[in-house]
Amino acid sequence: MTRLLNPPPPQPYTPVSSSEQLPQYTPGYTESPFDINTKIQYNDFINIPDHEIAIIDRKYVTNKHIIYYLREGLKTYNRITYNYDESDTIDILDSEEQKQFYCKKKGKGNKIIIYDDEYTPVLNVNVEMKNYKEIYICKDTSNSELYATIKTSSKVTDDIRNYSISVFNKANNEEEELEMKYNKFRNYYTIYCNNKGKDKKIMIGTIKKIGKDRKKFSVEIAPMVDFMFLLGLGTLVIRLEAIKKKIHEDRMDYFNFIVYGFCIIS
Repeated sequence: MTRLLNPPPPQPYTPVSSSEQLPQYTPGYTESPFDINTKIQYNDFINIPDHEIAIIDRKYVTNKHIIYYLREGLKTYNRITYNYDESDTIDILDSEEQKQFYCKKKGKGNKIIIYDDEYTPVLNVNVEMKNYKEIYICKDTSNSELYATIKTSSKVTDDIRNYSISVFNKANNEEEELEMKYNKFRNYYTIYCNNKGKDKKIMIGTIKKIGKDRKKFSVEIAPMVDFMFLLGLGTLVIRLEAIKKKIHEDRMDYFNFIVYGFCIIS
């Protein structure tokens, strides 16, 4: 991974009153907030790490608990197949559902590029097509800088999946391991980091499907975490869920074909 030898100074953090004694580089933070404008109660299990996590760029490190929404673009009608084709775009909205960023799918959806508010490519998420067990997040539209390698031994259809995420933290110039978990019975993805010098894992984000219409997902992020990187993980989840759905549909088609054939023979 390309190392940032002279990282820019960290973003200023907005202090919040706290009854706990926190490290000087950590904003006071004791509980998840309630947004009075959107009536959103944030996840109580998401907590602040004891160190800054900056993977893409330190300018994307948030100083507060935030939430974004990922919404796929409108389907288009295919006059040849007489079906609706999936959109090749994803909009990223803020908590008030105002568009902030934009994504474009490439290569049948196995590569997703996130663009900033000036439509400059920031990162791309590349799903290895053979078995979906090795995924890369790289700089802009190329592979010139590797931001993360994501590996799993699980199948995309498994009810419980664990993903190991190897990153280079630009805040402290150190390699770091994050973890993403999926549990069918909770029905959302959780992201964890390790607190320095401790065994305790801290949940720093969640990715959750919140609606069937246009496949809307929420990405909730803790303070002191690179929100752009977690948005990248959010687009990855959209792709994994699409792959899982396609596998399920293919299995159902095969099952129906076998049943239909059996009925004809009978």
